[in-house]
Amino acid sequence: MCSYVGIFSIQSNKDYFDGNLKLEFYCESELQIQSAVGLVLSVLRYDSLFDYSSELEDPLAREIVYKYHCKLIRTTQPKIERKNKRRLQEGHLTYPYLIPRWLPNGVQT
Repeated sequence: MCSYVGIFSIQSNKDYFDGNLKLEFYCESELQIQSAVGLVLSVLRYDSLFDYSSELEDPLAREIVYKYHCKLIRTTQPKIERKNKRRLQEGHLTYPYLIPRWLPNGVQT
């Protein structure tokens, strides 16, 4: 036996939201499984921003990409981590999502 959950979805063939919503019903257990799979997949990282310099053939491009990858990892990331640590100590929420090691070069889904 499945309990059903109603979810509003956008039903439009246009490039913009035209105000049309459709109520669809889904099995709650299926939604839980889909949510769990989505959460597991969302934490997978195959790379980090600008980590591909060794794969480039052009020496100038390789140097530029490597330079900015090093800057992100050695300078920017520690600065963000220090600010997040200070914010946490002051009782504020931190924002870890823009730490360079967590930023992929592209979307892997």
